[in-house]
Amino acid sequence: MSPASQSLPSRFSPTRIALNRAARRLFWPHPALYFPFGIFRKRGNVLKSNFDLYISGYPRSGNTFARTAFLSANPNVRVQSHRHIPSFDLRLVHRKIPGIVLLRTPLDAAISWAIHENQPIEEAIAYWNDFYRVLMPVRSQLFVATFEDVTTDFGAVMRAFNATWRTSYTPFDHSPENTARCFELTEEEHRGPWGDIRELRVCRPSEQRRAVKEAHLRELAQSKFLQDELLIANDLYQTFLHFRAKGDRQTSTRLVPEKQARPTVGVGAPV
Repeated sequence: MSPASQSLPSRFSPTRIALNRAARRLFWPHPALYFPFGIFRKRGNVLKSNFDLYISGYPRSGNTFARTAFLSANPNVRVQSHRHIPSFDLRLVHRKIPGIVLLRTPLDAAISWAIHENQPIEEAIAYWNDFYRVLMPVRSQLFVATFEDVTTDFGAVMRAFNATWRTSYTPFDHSPENTARCFELTEEEHRGPWGDIRELRVCRPSEQRRAVKEAHLRELAQSKFLQDELLIANDLYQTFLHFRAKGDRQTSTRLVPEKQARPTVGVGAPV
C-alpha cells in the first residue's frame, strides 16, 4: 500500500491520552521512580551513565542524524541517544554529564512521529508537550540545539557544544558528501526484510510521506483537542527555545508548520 493510499489512524482516545499523561506526570519527573518502569518497558536503565555524552529530544527531532554525524567525526566516543524520555535528561543534568537536547517545532515533530508510529496526531502532540514540560525546570542547565541548526550546520553545533562543556570533540564537516553518507547509514537501519526502504519510518526527508502529512494537517480544522494542545505546544516551544521568564510569555497562534524554518537563535545556544 502506498503512503498516499494509507488510511489515517483511528480516531484518538481522550481517555488513553489522559491515562498516558497521568503516568508521565507521576514517573517522568522522578528518575528513581521511573527506573523500574523503564526497565520493564525496555526503555533503558535511567540510572546508568556509562557513556561520554548524550543526545536527547522528542522523536523525529534530528536524533538519528545528530548521532550519526557525531559518531562519523568521533567514532570512539560512547554516546547515549534515542531514549526519548525526559527522566534520562533529568538524571544526567544532576550528574553534570555533557549533552545535547534537540528541539523541533511541535507540529512538524508530532506529524512526523504520528506517521512513524501510525498513531493519531493528538497523541503525538500531547507527548511533545509532556516531554518538554518535564524539562522546563532544568532548562537553564541544558544545551539546546534546534532541528534546523542540526540539519544545516551540525559542525557549528558541535563547536558551540565544545565551548559550553569545555570538550574537544572533532566537529562534523557538514559537506554534501558527508551529509549524504549519514543518510546512507540511516537508510541501512530502515531496510525491510526484502531490502526495501521503509519510507514512512526512515529518519531522513521523504517525499512519500507528504500525502500522509497533508492529511494530518487537515485534521487541524476538525480536532478541538489538537488545536488547544498545539497552542500550548507553540507557546512552550518559544519559551523553551528562548527561555523567557514566565511573565514574558505570550501565547503563539501558529497552527501550521513553517515551510522552510530558519534558525532563530545562535546555534546550539546554551542558557
